[in-house]
Amino acid sequence: MDPSDAHPTSSFSVARSLKLGSFHIGSAFADILGSSLWNYTLANALTPLGAFSATPIALLLALRQLIAPLTMWAGHLSDTRPVLGYRRLPYIWIGRALMLLSLPLLPVATVQIVEGQALVGWGLALLASLAYGVGTQVSGSPFVALVRESAPANRQGQAYAIVQTVLVGAFAFSPLVYARLAAVLLPSLRLSESALRQSTLDVFIAATGIGMTVAAVTWIFSVLGEERREAPRVAAAAKMPSQSPFLPALREALSDPRARAFFGLLALGAMSGFAQDGIFEPSLRQVFELSFSAAATVTGVWGTGLLLGMVCAITATRRWPAARQTRVTALGLSLAAFGLLMLATATATVQIGLLYPGVIVFGMGFGIYTAGGSPLLMVMTREGRAGLYVGVWSLAQLLFRGIGIALGGVLYDVFARLLNSQPAGYALVYALEALGFLGALILLRAARIGSWPSLQPAPSA
Repeated sequence: MDPSDAHPTSSFSVARSLKLGSFHIGSAFADILGSSLWNYTLANALTPLGAFSATPIALLLALRQLIAPLTMWAGHLSDTRPVLGYRRLPYIWIGRALMLLSLPLLPVATVQIVEGQALVGWGLALLASLAYGVGTQVSGSPFVALVRESAPANRQGQAYAIVQTVLVGAFAFSPLVYARLAAVLLPSLRLSESALRQSTLDVFIAATGIGMTVAAVTWIFSVLGEERREAPRVAAAAKMPSQSPFLPALREALSDPRARAFFGLLALGAMSGFAQDGIFEPSLRQVFELSFSAAATVTGVWGTGLLLGMVCAITATRRWPAARQTRVTALGLSLAAFGLLMLATATATVQIGLLYPGVIVFGMGFGIYTAGGSPLLMVMTREGRAGLYVGVWSLAQLLFRGIGIALGGVLYDVFARLLNSQPAGYALVYALEALGFLGALILLRAARIGSWPSLQPAPSA
């Protein structure tokens, strides 16, 4: 047996899974702050000056995900290179510390950009994005491996689903917290463009303080005491030369065509689910003319749909074997595609009445897809290589999430200029995302998940 699986057998506990899930409350507050709110703040500040472009912002947001190969390496290290007797916690805390330190750079960068110090401002934004991205990748796979090890094999999918449900719930309510902050701090009277720009910057600075505090507390609390320190002889065993080097182990993992199809499914699903990340909030400002708090509320509506879809799917299928979760995954992909087509129509025709239904259907579909896919992530591994396999699947999601974000921003700028229409530019990106989800259905079938070795009955004695 590989040392990475030498942890004591764990009994499943909902309370423990919820405690681990609180890790993602901090993740949601940090991610919403560093993407949606920062994006809206820049769009609000630069649009009146005629200086807004989606491409540089989308590329910076994408950069955090484009260094995703680090997550496989970090997962492999946490399998084979314990630090002071711990496999997962050191990598988790190092990564999250980097993320936390990057957040205060964003308000400083924003002020510099708005005041005309573009080189300094974008340089700080680049540094913040790099630090945040490296931290995300270094901590991501070790955390998922820690969740996997918190439950016996037959309950690992459920443990991970609970943790992901907390993440989705946090993404639903954290924008509402920020929206309430904006409603309290922003004056209700009409302001000049310059005064409104300054007020929005003030709100973003206050939001940064709140987001950092919530993130720091939950990241420490959630994993504290969740890993036992290994005896020196066990830790030393992990460093034996018999361990497979990283690259050969990676080639072995992807040699199976089913694994490659599953990788493609996760990659295309991530591209299609996040291509709007760099342009959605600006579209609310530019097409629908929504305020800071109203835009944050729409983001919360999407998160609420995500939570509803995920909770309903998990509740309805909690006793299903992992192989049947492919049906849930397919339903989620189909609904997400339909919601994006509604969103594309609402944006192209500037119908705010269709905006909210489209956003919530997209959110519900993506939530159902996530609920169906989460158990599959746990079973599509092999013993002794949990960290590596989780890293490969995380790579598919994170790297192609970044590619999707970058493409979304670039394609919007291209379409909007070619058609001389902001609504049409946004709508075409949303329509392409819908097509991507439909393409993912083909890859889901090609993955033949039911034939994976971990889902086969054990041979009789």
